[in-house]
Amino acid sequence: TDNISWMTRFTVFAGVNRFWNYDNVRKDEAVFTGFNAQLSRQTFVNVNVFTSNELFAGKQFTQLNRINAMVRSNFNEFVQMGFRMQAGNSIFRNPSDPKIGMLLSGNADLTVRATERMTIGSSLNYSRLRNKESLEDYFSGYILRSRVNYQFTRKLLTRVIVQYNDFSERLEVDPMITYRVSPFTVFHIGSSHRYQDFPNAVEGQPMVFQQTNRQFFFKLQYLFRM
Repeated sequence: TDNISWMTRFTVFAGVNRFWNYDNVRKDEAVFTGFNAQLSRQTFVNVNVFTSNELFAGKQFTQLNRINAMVRSNFNEFVQMGFRMQAGNSIFRNPSDPKIGMLLSGNADLTVRATERMTIGSSLNYSRLRNKESLEDYFSGYILRSRVNYQFTRKLLTRVIVQYNDFSERLEVDPMITYRVSPFTVFHIGSSHRYQDFPNAVEGQPMVFQQTNRQFFFKLQYLFRM
């Protein structure tokens, strides 16, 4: 692979694993294979497939086949990105009635250095598990998260995190200001705000966000030398 300019390394792997509990009962076993590729522009690719058998809630599940794929790239000094996907069979872990469902999950993230002082990062995580017979979802949803950092001076930094959880229909907003007096003394002041999506009293109207929780905090970090 040394003669291929866009690829610096390519490796193939395979393996087997087994897990037992403290009562010496085999809980899980799997066979897997895949490859890793190191590409140009600090780009890394991993693809692997596996099949497993698992004992859950006293029930044996076999042929849990799944594929995983991941790409991560530090494209340049201004842009970093990543993507991960997983698809196949997975257990719906209801202790009273576990079943095999069709899993599809993935996450993507992007970090951009917009200016010398500002960095913006966003990520999206999605997960769905579906009944193989009825095609109804056991669960389905996503979490969207964004973070903005702004460096006013070498000592003064502010950041804001905004996250929406589709599973719980909750919005979170967390601003914070940091002031570094020295590498060993740091002040933090910020707040946390939680908003819940409640159904409107009038049928047919859209959901409405209402604030359910608000906190303010102050933190001093100081290193004592003995």
